[in-house]
Amino acid sequence: MKRATQTIANGLVALCLVACSQAETQQEKLFKLTLKQMVEGDANADGYVTTAEVKTIREKEFVVLSRNGSEIDPETMPAPPRIKAMMLRNMDKDGDGKLSKVEFVNGLPPIWSRMDTNGDNRISRSEVAAMRERGIGG
Repeated sequence: MKRATQTIANGLVALCLVACSQAETQQEKLFKLTLKQMVEGDANADGYVTTAEVKTIREKEFVVLSRNGSEIDPETMPAPPRIKAMMLRNMDKDGDGKLSKVEFVNGLPPIWSRMDTNGDNRISRSEVAAMRERGIGG
């Protein structure tokens, strides 16, 4: 439970950083927090973060981010317009301008495909390390 709480807190801190920091610095901080969240998401400590583990994290994040328990309105989130637009573009499958629990939980973070370099639907510690070395944008 402590790990889940810390992961949720990291996600919220990332959102605050996006809203409060300057462009390049904000991107770097968000990138680092995303990598940290991916590493901490390894619930069974096998050295990999799977899509199932990410979905578990996102279910907990949904509880925190949804105002009414049934959807997230990106407009109420403390994030710049481009981040909100990206979330809607990538996750809002029914086009209603809001994110249902299913849309949010099943919407993998955009960085996932760049981190999962071998396409096995899980992120290894070596893939995280490689992403850190490549820096922002991979």
